[in-house]
Amino acid sequence: MKDTLLTKLKQLISEEIAGTPQLVGDILDQSSSISIYTQVNAIIQEISDHLWSEYLKTVLTNPLFLYYIRMLGAKMALKLEGYRLVSITLPSGTKIKVKSPFFTHAQKKKRKKSGSNSTRLGSHLALDIVGYSEKIAKNLLHKCVELSALTSSFEIAAQILNREGVSFGANKLRALCTSFMLPASSPQKRATLSLQEGESFVGKRVLVLADGGRVRQRKYKKGAIPKGKKLHGFNSEWKEPKLFTLYVVDDNGRIIQECPPFVDGTTQPLPEFLELLDAYFKETEISKALEVTVLGDGAEWIWKNIPELLEDNGLPRENIHEIIDWSHGVQNLNAALKLLPSNKKKISFDMKRAKNLLFKGDAEGILEMFKSTFKLTEKSKAVKKIEGYFLGNKKRLQYETIRNKKLPIGSGLIESAIRRVINLRLKAPGSFWKLPFAETMLYIRSLLLYGRWEFYLENVGRKLQQDFQEVLSFKLVA
Repeated sequence: MKDTLLTKLKQLISEEIAGTPQLVGDILDQSSSISIYTQVNAIIQEISDHLWSEYLKTVLTNPLFLYYIRMLGAKMALKLEGYRLVSITLPSGTKIKVKSPFFTHAQKKKRKKSGSNSTRLGSHLALDIVGYSEKIAKNLLHKCVELSALTSSFEIAAQILNREGVSFGANKLRALCTSFMLPASSPQKRATLSLQEGESFVGKRVLVLADGGRVRQRKYKKGAIPKGKKLHGFNSEWKEPKLFTLYVVDDNGRIIQECPPFVDGTTQPLPEFLELLDAYFKETEISKALEVTVLGDGAEWIWKNIPELLEDNGLPRENIHEIIDWSHGVQNLNAALKLLPSNKKKISFDMKRAKNLLFKGDAEGILEMFKSTFKLTEKSKAVKKIEGYFLGNKKRLQYETIRNKKLPIGSGLIESAIRRVINLRLKAPGSFWKLPFAETMLYIRSLLLYGRWEFYLENVGRKLQQDFQEVLSFKLVA
């Protein structure tokens, strides 16, 4: 078979190039070049498919390989049921059928229901070992998940794959993304799988930023289907997924590009968000960081929880800095002006001086400036706004001090993350999500967009391979 394919390739080259009188003209002719490209690729794909087919058939039926797979299965409480003929997808997108060892959970035997043609759930463990998780070649599976997360919709991702000969629909891609998230089923696992081997925050300067985005939930209505309708329909409330970013900065406050940031979040309520953030704090050993700066807007949930979480992890209070985003502070100056009575709004106000006071963290000076400029009383809404926001957050408005420490005073990093991770995919027009699946896409996009995708793939693949190597080592020593 392989010799035949190679002969076809040589014949094509001979006919299209060597045997053509107008060699230069054909090379420059676009239609001719495309035709040759297509034919060469088709033959290469045939060779690749043939090699993969022979390799898999040889390995999966090898008695020694089967022996070690059974040992690995026993370690995972799996029992070999025998061989099953299954359809798998090769890297090219071609589907073939192979006989694969099929395992079921040894401790979870269930009787087949009467009249049911269902089969027991199990695992094709050998296919996982040779790189065919979900019965799909590993590199193709990764490509499917990447396209699903990075393109604007599953339908667009399916169209791209179909043009490349991979016949997966949108629903198939959704299922692949769901299964791909299974190894990261807990906050601790998500944090662990995101780490590069040996990575930590020990002795480093760290920025912690947090904010919320918006996603429309797809929540199906309960009860009977309304008369004249085929489906129940669903509610589409807005929800606020919370996101955080963890950056490492140098002595000059610049982001260290060699350390990709940690970006993650959840669609669940605040306690689950804090649990996830806490898992990252523990895995990165943030308690041993040189100093940590928490940056955010004026949202109360940030300041009530994140600094306390850092202290709970063992970071000394003197090593924690809290800063409200500079632009948010300026916005609240303008908000205070809008609260003035209409007859006083015409009085000129020295905004430059007010910003200088804000930069120095002089909340009392801002209050006095408003009172003296506009002749305000204690009952004024503007006065109450300044007292509540600027006096209440005085320790978080020390921009001059933070600048002297060569630390940033803006939260553009988290604003950018919200836009890139959530808004451009999850908040797209007409998008409605079940919240757990929205979180799956949030995590995958965060890994892809912020340089931690390869770490995740390595960490997921390493565990099964380590288990297999342990089985091999045990048998060889024994």
